[in-house]
Amino acid sequence: EVTGDAQVYIGTPKALERSISKVRGVAGEEMTKGEREFMVLDGGYHQFDYLVLDEVHTLNGPEGDALQRIIKACNCPVLALSATIGNANQLRNWFSTVRNDHIDALAVDVPEKPEEVILKEHFARFINLQRYVIAEAEGKDGKLKQKLVKLHPVAAMTPDRLKNQPELIGGLSMTPSDLMDLWKRMRAIFPSTVLEDLDDPDKFFAQYVDESK
Repeated sequence: EVTGDAQVYIGTPKALERSISKVRGVAGEEMTKGEREFMVLDGGYHQFDYLVLDEVHTLNGPEGDALQRIIKACNCPVLALSATIGNANQLRNWFSTVRNDHIDALAVDVPEKPEEVILKEHFARFINLQRYVIAEAEGKDGKLKQKLVKLHPVAAMTPDRLKNQPELIGGLSMTPSDLMDLWKRMRAIFPSTVLEDLDDPDKFFAQYVDESK
């Protein structure tokens, strides 16, 4: 059972709306059927300090109506996230409208000043998906066996591409493991006089990390 003592509530729009909009003291359908209620939240919409909406493009999906009502009902700051929004400016304008379009009559907890909606667009994203390929190898028993082998993005590069298509380098998305593997190979192949001090990951990140914290 979830109560108001929890610090974080996670749920789909419809499940969350159903829970926080239920009148306390009134049994829901699941209670009348003798089922245990796992989604009882105390206090309603006003108890939230922050609202995080992941995959906000689902506003156009099956639960978009519930999501819209939650956005309109909560007066706390909202962080809306999506990697597939093509009309970000239109969405920002919509947020500006609904977030400040509160009921005039006997409004409760309405901010004194209109809420500001800030649009932050990023045209690159952190990639932490490691790539693998299935390779076949002959085992000691003479049978072919399959295993997963890590595929490094640099494997797609050739000397000609590195020389004549440098823009491809910027398109290589590497995981932290890929970057460390590349550094180790560079350190093993190139003389130390060629590599700069900040090429070493330990030295590069040391300037951004306070060891006292």
